[in-house]
Amino acid sequence: MQLLIDGSDIKGDISKDEINNDTIRNESKNSIENTKGNVIGAINDIVSDLEDFEESDEKDNSIEDIGMNEEVPCMSIQFGGIVYTSPITGATYKWHKIGDVEYLTIKELTSMNNSKPVFLNRPWIILQDIRAINKFRLMSKYEEVAKVNQLKNYSQQVIISLLKRQLKVH
Repeated sequence: MQLLIDGSDIKGDISKDEINNDTIRNESKNSIENTKGNVIGAINDIVSDLEDFEESDEKDNSIEDIGMNEEVPCMSIQFGGIVYTSPITGATYKWHKIGDVEYLTIKELTSMNNSKPVFLNRPWIILQDIRAINKFRLMSKYEEVAKVNQLKNYSQQVIISLLKRQLKVH
């Protein structure tokens, strides 16, 4: 398993011809903010979908609804690149930036949860299938992430409104 948050492993995936100053300059702050907003929105959507479901220690019937070979979309919520190499198949999954989606089977996700639980439990990626979320009991983690993001958004709104008031006074 390789974990490179700075994205240094991705250099080999992009040819030098593809990288130039114009490309870098065109990557605006707005597009980064839009991506961040989309990810936060996706997290909030998942959490709101999950509000109807309750976690319990008892066997959940929805766990049986997902097969070990079914693929689940997994979205990165980390800035920079992250890489996961499966100890079972040797397959490498790369998320180059926040919002990127890779498809992993339940079998791969189980292996990930056993070998590198930080991906699912911190979380660095969020699963976008309710059955998989229930199987790995991730609802409480996603709720925490959503609450932190809502708090950050609220704090930013308060700071902006205070700054606007100060500008009006002066």
